[in-house]
Amino acid sequence: PAKEQPRDRVLQHEEIRKVWIAMDKAPLLTGASFKLMLLTGQRGVEIRSMRWDDIDTKTNVWTIPAEVSKNGRANRLPLPRQALALLEEIRKVTGDYERVFPGQRQNDYLSYRATYASALRRDSGVDFRPHDLRRTVATYMEDDLDIPRTIVDRVLNHVDSSVTGKHYSRGDKLVQTREALQ
Repeated sequence: PAKEQPRDRVLQHEEIRKVWIAMDKAPLLTGASFKLMLLTGQRGVEIRSMRWDDIDTKTNVWTIPAEVSKNGRANRLPLPRQALALLEEIRKVTGDYERVFPGQRQNDYLSYRATYASALRRDSGVDFRPHDLRRTVATYMEDDLDIPRTIVDRVLNHVDSSVTGKHYSRGDKLVQTREALQ
């Protein structure tokens, strides 16, 4: 296998604006899946496989199941107001489907190909990959908003490998995570 080359691409503020405008012009599910990546910092596959049953409408918390999460751990993520408004818009279109982003077959989710990242690149004039959005969220949370890295890690569902993180600290930091995402 080829050696993995980590990317360091972070979209600039003006690029984010251009990409957002392209998302507004894209088909609803395509644009919404990418908007949710920017609003929540989650991976594309986590967004695309989102189920309505995973969203607690009383607390506005989305639980990403362990089987979907890259690290195999469930992640409870408070949803910011903008994400909730977007989900309401999607619900009007997808109705009673199990998935927020339904695919072609029953219980399947919208495929990566169907999200048309290349069309968003073309329409926005911004060269980016979907995972660059996650990196952009993390970078601006820390640099522009001065959100502590422990909270950014919590948003991204990164594993804390310190002794405290592995063995002792069991809090979910939902209040701080909600504030950070908002």
